[in-house]
Amino acid sequence: MVLHNPNNWHWVNKDVSGWTREYLDKQLTQISAERDGVTAKIDKVVSMDGDVDVSQRKGKVITIFDVKLKLEYSVALFLGELTRSAGKNKEGEEASGTITVPEVAHDTEEDEYVFEVDVYSEDSSKQPVKELVRSDILPQLRKAFTQLVPAVMAEHAKDIQHAPGTNPSSNFPSAKVYSSSSVNKSSSSKTEATGSQQSSSGAIVNVTTITDSTEFRTDAANLFQTFTDPQRIAAFTRAPPKNFTGAKPGGIFELFGGNVSGEFTELEEPTHIVQKWRLAQWPAGHYSTLSIWFDQNDVDAVTVMRVEWKGVPVGQEEPTKTNWDQYYVRSIKTTFGFGTVFLSVTYALALTTGVSAVSSQHLVSRQQPFKSTAITDFAEPWAFAFLPDGRILVTERKGSLRIVDPGTKSKGTITGVPAVAYAGQGGLHDVALHPQYAENSIVYISYAESGSGGAGGAVARAKLTLTAGSGTLSDLEIIWRHSQKASGGLQFACRLLFGPDGTLWISSGEINQMTPAQSMTTNLGKMIRLYDNGTAFEGNPFASQGNVQAQIWSLGHRNPLGIDWDAQGRLWEVEMGPMGGDELNLIQPGANYGWPLVCEGKHYDGRTIPKHSTRPDFAAPKAFWVPVISPAGLIIYKGDLFASWKGNALITGLSSQSIRRKCNASQWVNECAVSEKTKTAPSG
Repeated sequence: MVLHNPNNWHWVNKDVSGWTREYLDKQLTQISAERDGVTAKIDKVVSMDGDVDVSQRKGKVITIFDVKLKLEYSVALFLGELTRSAGKNKEGEEASGTITVPEVAHDTEEDEYVFEVDVYSEDSSKQPVKELVRSDILPQLRKAFTQLVPAVMAEHAKDIQHAPGTNPSSNFPSAKVYSSSSVNKSSSSKTEATGSQQSSSGAIVNVTTITDSTEFRTDAANLFQTFTDPQRIAAFTRAPPKNFTGAKPGGIFELFGGNVSGEFTELEEPTHIVQKWRLAQWPAGHYSTLSIWFDQNDVDAVTVMRVEWKGVPVGQEEPTKTNWDQYYVRSIKTTFGFGTVFLSVTYALALTTGVSAVSSQHLVSRQQPFKSTAITDFAEPWAFAFLPDGRILVTERKGSLRIVDPGTKSKGTITGVPAVAYAGQGGLHDVALHPQYAENSIVYISYAESGSGGAGGAVARAKLTLTAGSGTLSDLEIIWRHSQKASGGLQFACRLLFGPDGTLWISSGEINQMTPAQSMTTNLGKMIRLYDNGTAFEGNPFASQGNVQAQIWSLGHRNPLGIDWDAQGRLWEVEMGPMGGDELNLIQPGANYGWPLVCEGKHYDGRTIPKHSTRPDFAAPKAFWVPVISPAGLIIYKGDLFASWKGNALITGLSSQSIRRKCNASQWVNECAVSEKTKTAPSG
């Protein structure tokens, strides 16, 4: 489809997605490799999700695309004398699988492509398959992808280099868009759109109506606040609004760096919002009417969000839906946990001594049968801890501490929880039992607290008195705080863990302030080690310096949301990166992990960050993920129920929605869905 800007013939757009799919299928199926009796080849392009466009903007012809590819490949392994005419002999084997490329984009460098390799019928005899695909097939794919931009331009650029008033020759139908001066107001124009609409610039734009609906596990009031509170908006859009004059009729907003803009026109708290809404790529001055309804089920506090856009330009239906799903729906669910019940998502990873850094391009993915059973529903659950009697304490970010009996599936409330700063990612966070809980009944909680300048993390301990279905916290004492507070409500972290020696570990986020992670005058962006009463551990690497430095075990962390010990007594940590660059780190005393000076990802505005390889003085991650998995928790499995998992780590991923187990140095396997904060039950 070739689209013309009615006000400026220099702005022309052509959708070449169909041609690109055929081109890739033809080019990529020519890729093959043979080594040591193993042959591999790409068989076909299974799917291509996304759009490929060629555009002319003010006389400059460019191509813009960002697609996800899934390829199918086959491999032959010859274990005896090779019979080339038959392709294999009686001792030969065949294997097949898929290669997923999450992002093939116009601006992706050759060394930036990420691959997820899936081998069907996985067993030890297929190890040569993985090695050949990684060593010989993936480099050829990288080379092939670098040729996509010139191929697209050579084939299609000529179609849109034309003068005003002419129509380029192509096999793609043109969308009819008229300037106001060229339309006879008394006549009707036949188009494929549901109607037409005049923008503020005077253009008549063919428009249509699109709808969508999504279920969230939270109440309507929470969702209404998410769309109207500037701190919450900053949290799920990953940056403060470019412009926000208030959630009121006439209130202006510009989000995502100006890529989304509009104006509030109606608000009925907590059920309905109406906005003038547009994407920056739409014709100048053209707005749709976006209506959002929050329909709450009062039985279980599940809310269905219904949206309707009236006045979407024809040809912009898919970009509108895609952007809404990725940058609104998914981001809101992963930021605030509105998409989870008790059981959610994890990754599994086997940890080996001296494991080197592993990018997601090395990951192997394979589905495994696994059953997870929901116990009960929660409103934004964030963490849990098993009590000696088998019951479970569960934190809800809004400030409730629940107690659950898995046997009866009953749920009660623990009173005495302090007030929390519930905004953005803030609220009630982690819960942990004192190592001698059976004797002293002391529990620890972490949470965001309000104060001068905004909110910061805090850790308190209290005595827990239990009844049949509920309980009470008493003698609550705050033993640790972030040394400063900030607005925005982001990146508190504050996971709690007791070490084998009974010391308390706290993963301290940098509350979106970045630079404090490198400062020794603050405890933001650090791994903290304390005695159980909150005083600094005397064996900390900076203990002799006193003050806040005495608390610090390591520094240079962004948003560390998971920590646990392995059988060798080593501490492991996972933390969220920005746009890419989630990390798994082996924590060493006094080590600096580099944030925000180095990272394997990028800033949300696209600015690059030097990689760890450029600064060997910083500790590099043992594994990292591009794209992100949004790691929210970590345990090293020590139970007996899954014997083959012992020593493995379970890493929860808020956005990845799968579980992977690392079986050896190069293999990751999809397993199942479990809680966003994993722990091993008493049963193993």
